[in-house]
Amino acid sequence: MRITVIEPSGNLYGSEFCLLDIIKGTRGMGMEWEVVMPGGGGFDEILEREEIVWHPLLPAKLHLLPRWRKMGAYWRLRRHLARARPDVVYLNQAGMLRAVNTLAKGLDLPMVCQVQTLEDARLISGRPVDHAGVQAFLCNSRFTASQASLPVEKRCIFYQPAVLASMAESPAPPEPGEPWRVGILGRIAESKGHPVFLEAARRLVERGHGDLRFVVIGEGISPEVGRRYRDEVEAAGLSGVFEFRGYRKDVPGELARIHVLAIPSVAEPLGRVVLDACVAGVPAVVSDSGGLGEFSRDLEVGWRVPAGDAEALADAVMGILAGYPAAVVRCREEGARMFRRLNPERYFKAMAGILRDAADRKPSAIQWFGEIE
Repeated sequence: MRITVIEPSGNLYGSEFCLLDIIKGTRGMGMEWEVVMPGGGGFDEILEREEIVWHPLLPAKLHLLPRWRKMGAYWRLRRHLARARPDVVYLNQAGMLRAVNTLAKGLDLPMVCQVQTLEDARLISGRPVDHAGVQAFLCNSRFTASQASLPVEKRCIFYQPAVLASMAESPAPPEPGEPWRVGILGRIAESKGHPVFLEAARRLVERGHGDLRFVVIGEGISPEVGRRYRDEVEAAGLSGVFEFRGYRKDVPGELARIHVLAIPSVAEPLGRVVLDACVAGVPAVVSDSGGLGEFSRDLEVGWRVPAGDAEALADAVMGILAGYPAAVVRCREEGARMFRRLNPERYFKAMAGILRDAADRKPSAIQWFGEIE
C-alpha cells in the first residue's frame, strides 16, 4: 500500500516527529511511504538516515511566497501525484487541505488529514466543502476536535505516544557557582506563552533569584515576532539572564542542558513537548488549559498551573528547584506510567487500520487515549 505525505514545513517540530513515528511504526505492516516537502529544515536528514523516500517539491515557507511561486509548487505536486497514484494522500498539516483539494481535482485520491494545531482546526471548520475527499481527520486531543466542526463519522481523536528505548538521564543539579536553567521549547508566539514566561522570569529576578538562566529554544513564528520578543526581553532589563538558542535540531541535547521546562501555552492542542520532557526526565510546568491541560490531567504528568498566571508559573519553578531530587523522581515515575499507557504498538495498529480503510474509501471515527491500567 503506497502513501504519499504532503508536509509543507520540513522542520523539526511536534508534527514532524509524530509523522516520523507513524511511518516507522507502520512500515512493517505493508505501508510504503514517501514524503513531499521542502528540504533543509532537518527533517530531510532524518528521513534519509531512516531510508524513507522524500521529494523536495515544495519550497520552504510556502505560505509566505507570492502567488506565482505557490502555483509553480502546486503544479509540481499535482504532476507528482498524477504519476505516483498513491493509495492514500496523507496531509500532515490541515492548512494544506484547500490547496490539495484544488490541485488534485480529477485524480480521485482518498485523503487522511492530521489536525495538529488550533489554527488548522478552525481553518478547516470554515470550509466543509473541503471535507468530502477526506476519509479520516486525525485530531490530537478532545480539545482540538472541539474546535473543528468535522463530520462525526470522519473524526478521530488520538493521543500520540512517545516511541523510545528508555528514558534519558535527568539533568544533574548545577555545579557550585553555575546557574539553574529554566527552558521554554517551541516556536516563539503569544499562544505558546512566551510573554508569560518573560513575566515569570522578571518576577523571579525581582525576588532575588540571580542564580537562574532562562533558555529560549526555538525561533519566532515569524522573523518579526522573534525580533519583537528579543526587544521585550531587552526592555525588561533581562538580556543578561536570557539565552536564545534559536531553532535546534537536537531537541534531546537541548533538554539535557535545562533543569525545568516551562510549557505556559494558552491554547495548546496537545503539547508533544510534554512527551519530550518526560523522555528527557525534565520536570515540566504546564498550563492547565486546552489540550495541554487535558493531556496532563488524563496522563497525570507535569506540574499544572493556571494559564496566563506568571506568578503561579514562577512559584512552581521555584518549588521544583527547591526540591529538585524529589521532583526528578516524581517526573520519572509519571513518565514511566505514561509510557506504559500510551502503548505505541496499539497506536500504530489503529493508525494502519485507518489508512487501509481510507484506501478503500471507508471513513473512520476512532478514539484512542491509551491503554487504561
